[in-house]
Amino acid sequence: KKNILFIKKKLGSEINVIIDVGANIGESIYEFNKNFKIKKIYSIEPNFEAYNFIKKNKIKNVEVFNFAASDLEGEDKLKIGYLSSMSTMNKINKDSIYTKIKSFIIWILKRKFEIYKNEIKIEKKRLDKFIDMKGIDIVDLLKIDTEGHEFNVIKGLGDEINKVKLILFEYHEDNSIVKNYSIDDISSYFVSKNFIQESKIKMKFRNSFEYIFINNKYFN
Repeated sequence: KKNILFIKKKLGSEINVIIDVGANIGESIYEFNKNFKIKKIYSIEPNFEAYNFIKKNKIKNVEVFNFAASDLEGEDKLKIGYLSSMSTMNKINKDSIYTKIKSFIIWILKRKFEIYKNEIKIEKKRLDKFIDMKGIDIVDLLKIDTEGHEFNVIKGLGDEINKVKLILFEYHEDNSIVKNYSIDDISSYFVSKNFIQESKIKMKFRNSFEYIFINNKYFN
């Protein structure tokens, strides 16, 4: 709710373009469409089952794509979680207390001993090439939820980051997902691209936060 209110304050109630990276089964699409009048949502989801779930719903203003946004292009592997929102390309720290908590949650919900049920091959693409391909002039909001791959997605924007007004992303502070970057690395990168942090919200029951950075180019 706080994120929605902040976005509405900055962008108003009518939005032209949202890119939803890590759309899962469309939870954020539902929230965005419930709270805003949106011309176009580009939904990007590498898990084929989740992608297909959104596609079958045939939401009028949503175009769905089955790939992973990253800073490198080519093939990779995605671990598919028993809860699809836990799917990740990153390595898992099995010794982390947070990994053990996740395992316990899966046991309670699914009666499974593992967090991930299988691993699939996926295709990775850069967002700068995607934005060029779709002929997008301005991205009002870029939302990223990629379970440890956020910085890779951001770097994959290249110079096209200048076309983005707001970036909302989830960042795990815990050590359950192995990352080669910190939130300070992301913040420094944003500063170099004329973005500033405007919002930080702790997520319930997790050591994770949702950040919003804004592009000074559009809000000075």
